[in-house]
Amino acid sequence: MRANMPWLKDRLHEIDKSVTAIAAEMGIAAPRIHEMIGGRRSIKPKEVEPMARALEWSVPQLLSRLPADTALLRKTVKNQPDAIPLLGTVQESVPSDRYDCLLTGETIRYLKACSGLEGRSDVECLHMSNGLMAPWRNTGDLVVYEKNRPPSVGDYVVIYLVEDEATAKWAKSLQRVMVRQLIEANEKVRVRQHNPNLDTSINRRKIAKMCRVMGWNEVLF
Repeated sequence: MRANMPWLKDRLHEIDKSVTAIAAEMGIAAPRIHEMIGGRRSIKPKEVEPMARALEWSVPQLLSRLPADTALLRKTVKNQPDAIPLLGTVQESVPSDRYDCLLTGETIRYLKACSGLEGRSDVECLHMSNGLMAPWRNTGDLVVYEKNRPPSVGDYVVIYLVEDEATAKWAKSLQRVMVRQLIEANEKVRVRQHNPNLDTSINRRKIAKMCRVMGWNEVLF
């Protein structure tokens, strides 16, 4: 019998995220999250790392809260407390008006964290899928970002976009993200791309989360 996971609902409240938002980050349907909370579904091994990232926990922190009948996950999920996950992206040309990268929900590999970043579950990285932010970042360049520190105007940001009914049909289980420079953060968020130079306004309701990109002076591998 599967055990209830009431802590999942409590954690969503703590980090101010909806069931829909965390489901989108994990690449699964929102009803699956409700089923986990109610004890009608167990978490699968491949969902542990995406859920830990979405809940802003390390993998060990999440595993410690799982019910006894999922103890096998401790053997199937790698414990990487001192490494930064490199998130997988779809390797193809992408339309600039909808997103910069499509995240697959999988971790390609782990990068060794530098001094001061060990054990930080809020730090992730991805590869740029286009050159819209060149010369700051070119296609294939690494972008390292943190989820717990709010970005300020002028910072570079990774924006997770909310999937509406139209985009869900073609994005399927993939997560759309944009990498831009934050120019203004009011009711609408104004961001800038560099190549070509272009400002875009995004309604806050279309943003699932916005993460601050870390500078190379903060991240030295």
